[in-house]
Amino acid sequence: MLESEFVLHGMRVIAKNMKTILLLIRFVKGLLSVPAYALLDQMKKTICVLEDSQEILDIISIVLEEENYDVRGFGTVSEFLSKFASFEPVICLLDVMLPDGSGLEVCNIIKKSVQTQHIPVVIMTANSGMDKMKDTCEADDFISKPFDIDDLSRRINLLAHKN
Repeated sequence: MLESEFVLHGMRVIAKNMKTILLLIRFVKGLLSVPAYALLDQMKKTICVLEDSQEILDIISIVLEEENYDVRGFGTVSEFLSKFASFEPVICLLDVMLPDGSGLEVCNIIKKSVQTQHIPVVIMTANSGMDKMKDTCEADDFISKPFDIDDLSRRINLLAHKN
């Protein structure tokens, strides 16, 4: 069984059981107070996530749903491109390496379209060549994997409430 690793409130967590990780995230997030701006937003804002790892998608969904976002997950580039615009997302969170393409290519498609260029794009990658990636697409932010859950929430909230 593969180990999963992430950072939760400054603590590096490694576990073989994804269910345990998800329960831990829900427990810790439940202990935290809801940010004041989340209380002001009556309608949930949608975030579209393109991630082929179901475990990572589950973690991201739990974290962002706790922040009062509606999370729409996609496992392939083709599925994402055919559906994401209909959800009118406030942010697109894209993995780089995908089975049928690249999140960098998807970022460029989003940013070149008049209808979607206003949507902030965040690129997630385990690749160490992040500086090179910044030259190939116009993403609004880049997050390296494994990511810190608090940092992910903070960055997403900043971008979502900036618009």
